[in-house]
Amino acid sequence: MRDSIWTYERRARYLMIVVSILMVTVLLLFKIGLISTFPSYKENVWYSINDRAGLVITKEFSSELGCRAAVPPAVACRSGKAMMTATAS
Repeated sequence: MRDSIWTYERRARYLMIVVSILMVTVLLLFKIGLISTFPSYKENVWYSINDRAGLVITKEFSSELGCRAAVPPAVACRSGKAMMTATAS
């Protein structure tokens, strides 16, 4: 019986080590910028913006004319630079 308690304690200790390492890794990835909570857009690209149930769906286009030709009139086309200033504020 006593051996099983030590076994459980050892397993719990190893599990906590793994969880701690994973948490530190995720925090470092946020700090470095590899993981971000804000969307990033390319400045020289155009995006079609479609709002559905609180989600913003975007498609990437190389030019404004290509964006306007591919999407219906109800969908907005914005440049990446405008999208970045909209998310910053």
